[in-house]
Amino acid sequence: MENPITATSLDLLITNFIDLLRTISFPLGIVIVIIAAYLFVTSAGNEEQLKTAKRTILYLFIGFLFIILAKAIAEIILNWFK
Repeated sequence: MENPITATSLDLLITNFIDLLRTISFPLGIVIVIIAAYLFVTSAGNEEQLKTAKRTILYLFIGFLFIILAKAIAEIILNWFK
């Protein structure tokens, strides 16, 4: 049986993992935006549902920020330990 992990070093393993997270998170993020937009549109004056929709979008953007910056943060940390 062949080893599915093709990384030969810790740097490459972390980079591959971050790329996998990006590949999964962006389509999932689109689905979450659609759900939050649906909550926003159907709130019909319901303050709690409106607050939930706003929080969902806020947390989504914070998560995207971390995912976008993850590669840079990993590079900084890996270079610091070299």
